[in-house]
Amino acid sequence: MKITNYHYPNRFKIPKYNVIHLLNQVLKCKMDLNQGIYIPTALNNSIDSLVYPYSVYLGMVGELMDNDTIETKTLANLMMKLENPYYLELFKNEFITAKKVLNPNFKIDDEPNIRVNSEVVSLSDCAVSEDNVFVISIYNDGKYPLKVSRIFTSCSCLNLLDHTDEFVVSPNDSAMVSFNFKSEESGEVIRDVFITSNAINKPILYVKILASIY
Repeated sequence: MKITNYHYPNRFKIPKYNVIHLLNQVLKCKMDLNQGIYIPTALNNSIDSLVYPYSVYLGMVGELMDNDTIETKTLANLMMKLENPYYLELFKNEFITAKKVLNPNFKIDDEPNIRVNSEVVSLSDCAVSEDNVFVISIYNDGKYPLKVSRIFTSCSCLNLLDHTDEFVVSPNDSAMVSFNFKSEESGEVIRDVFITSNAINKPILYVKILASIY
């Protein structure tokens, strides 16, 4: 069967045909690990070619089974280099395992922990073509700095007014982020704000914006 762009998007930097073969290797290694079998050479090609957290994680688990402390820490360090909000959202538990390998005193409660004043913002009585400025407060309840990578909005009618670059929220501190909502049409609308960060609880935090425009 010919693999096309319509089958699935390719997030890797190698051809899809090669990706499928490598992902099959990863799946086979996962099944072997479940049976207590670890063959490093069967996974090395996937780790080197895919540069994907899960394949690195499986290698790390395998080395833990073999009691190879040095190689386990090497793979844990490699995995941490791949950490970003998207991967942290997908592989939270796997990254936690890597952090525990590198730091035996790791405590999840110490990690950056994001919170906002409200995950639903209601804007009422908005007039067409008029600016409606509002603020979302971002809190860090953890003991390490919260690094907010970027804030996205789902529509051009919703604009970020400040904090457009990466910024840091210190432990037990907060940042006030301003937005402007301006609609050219009347009615009830729902828009979204996406806050990406290194927060262990919600690497991608979604805030829903409800607006009533007349």
